[in-house]
Amino acid sequence: MYGTRYQHPGSAGQRPEPALAVLDGAAVKRTRQWAASLDAVFSLISNPSFLVGADARLYAATKSATALLIRAESFSLRDGYVTFERRDIRLAFYEQLGVLTAEPDVDCGRFGLVVPRPGRGHPFHLDLRRFRVSIHRSGGVPPLVKVDIIDLESRPPLSRERVHALFGFTERESDLAERLVRGEALEEAAQALGISRETARSHLKQLFEKSDTRRQAQLVRLLVLVCG
Repeated sequence: MYGTRYQHPGSAGQRPEPALAVLDGAAVKRTRQWAASLDAVFSLISNPSFLVGADARLYAATKSATALLIRAESFSLRDGYVTFERRDIRLAFYEQLGVLTAEPDVDCGRFGLVVPRPGRGHPFHLDLRRFRVSIHRSGGVPPLVKVDIIDLESRPPLSRERVHALFGFTERESDLAERLVRGEALEEAAQALGISRETARSHLKQLFEKSDTRRQAQLVRLLVLVCG
């Protein structure tokens, strides 16, 4: 989906998530093989992450993701299902889950959502991809989606040196990219940078071309994942 290969930020120099909080034990422990595979995969995850089915039913979550769901700032767990305060985000989440689970043998890439926080804090970024485990086809386990929660409040600012090295962004393009990652709209970022809307759109077009992305949300997700 992104069109750019990169190393997942959780794979370099970060300690793995120490434990898994299983919120639906009956579902994820239908076979010993499934439980072992789940523990093995989630033991390598450093970002807050959780597993859901096509209907947003929660099957498992790392402890850090569980804490965010319980805190219920912009999204939460209700009767065993992940839900969102904003209806438009909730519907977009369901739509993306449907695409990722509809045809298990088709590579649908990855999707994402920008979830605003209450107030003016940095938004959450949710990165969705199909959870690929070979035993999906046995033991009655449904197709699942792995959701990574990127919390910019707990991450360092966007590294200009890294985006320049990876994508060749100019200084002004990096200025715009940094504000978009913060969750600002294009018009808001243009005003803050003292440039016209047309100039901002021109910079955005260059950002798309250099990062091999097509949409603003796609660009932001990519930058958050590889440069945060």
